Amino acid sequence: MKLAVRAVFAGAVLLLALSFSYAESSHPKKHRNAIIFIADGLRPGSVNSTDAPTLLSVRNQGVNFINSHALFPTFTTPNGSAIATGHYLGDTGDFSNTIYSGYPIFNTGNFGRTPGTNTPFIENNPSLADLDDHYNGNYLTEETLLQVARAHGYNTASIGKVGPVAIQDVTQLNPVGQAFPTAVAIFIDDATGTANGVPLPANAITALTNAGLPLVTPLRVQPSGNNTTPGTLVPNATSNNILPMPPPRPSCRPLRRVATRSSWSTGRAIPMALNITRETV
Repeated sequence: MKLAVRAVFAGAVLLLALSFSYAESSHPKKHRNAIIFIADGLRPGSVNSTDAPTLLSVRNQGVNFINSHALFPTFTTPNGSAIATGHYLGDTGDFSNTIYSGYPIFNTGNFGRTPGTNTPFIENNPSLADLDDHYNGNYLTEETLLQVARAHGYNTASIGKVGPVAIQDVTQLNPVGQAFPTAVAIFIDDATGTANGVPLPANAITALTNAGLPLVTPLRVQPSGNNTTPGTLVPNATSNNILPMPPPRPSCRPLRRVATRSSWSTGRAIPMALNITRETV
């Protein structure tokens, strides 16, 4: 993969979790988890000791790219494709949240749909799958990080905003019998559990059910607003509370939730992740 040096941290709202499960033939006793966390619209100044002390600690103790840039502000899927593949937009062909497909979307009847526009909105799983079907199983034409990880024996999951979630491992959406395939990877986004959602693998369904968690993502009743009418005015509490919050240990206190407009209004993974983060006092 030719590395795109810039735009490592940009545009898409998602929590990208690689559950690293080493192959039995190598490192049989070492199991590592890695999380790539991308926040949409999180200002650097919001990461401070008062509002987000744990996130500040992660930044200060890790690597902080102080001059990173989006490849194409302010569109989600172009930056999501760069994060997914490490390639510039000229390689992936993803320049906007809509794309010129070169054919009427769903012109072969995938997902039981009638032919539509030549410029489909691609923050939509069936549309991404249909593009894959017309472009050799991968409309980006480049390998993604999760695709490479899975080829090396890792378990992968992509969680967050519909669209960029699937782009992180887009070949898994390539239709079989004009429908979503039974994916090996886990995708959880706004559409999970609906006709537009990528079906969860059986082991993920079992794990969620045993944990008492829903198989359908909660609806987000939060208008986006415009230049004259305010949109989101309250935190997305319904999605935020999808995971149960255990009582804090005596030596710990909950991390304060950062309710920025962008992070609360455009996805479930961000508040879900912050909700379960703890900070040792």
